[in-house]
Amino acid sequence: MRIALSLGLAALFLSAGFAMAETEKPKMTIKEVMKVVAKDKLLAKVTDGKGTDEDKKKLLEVFEELAKNTPKKGDAESWKKLTASIVESAKGVVEGKEGSIETLKKVSKCGDCHSAHK
Repeated sequence: MRIALSLGLAALFLSAGFAMAETEKPKMTIKEVMKVVAKDKLLAKVTDGKGTDEDKKKLLEVFEELAKNTPKKGDAESWKKLTASIVESAKGVVEGKEGSIETLKKVSKCGDCHSAHK
């Protein structure tokens, strides 16, 4: 009885661990994020004040996916710091915080990430 219970609990924890690992995988690659942000000009639309609430939410979602990725080069801590500031600023834009668009413009300069991680 104890063995069956122990095995059952072990299976439960193992499956929960796999489920958590699955949720951490990015849904978009860095390249796909860049297409939406730069090529499709979503970032420019939002930072120019022309984005809708849906555009702002989509930008936040895309930046959250960016943060889940791992760059091919550069320091992992640098990547986390850069993407965390971008995500935090995008959250401010979605929430309508004063000055958040200006902050997003500052922290989302392409060269900051590209020089260190591309």
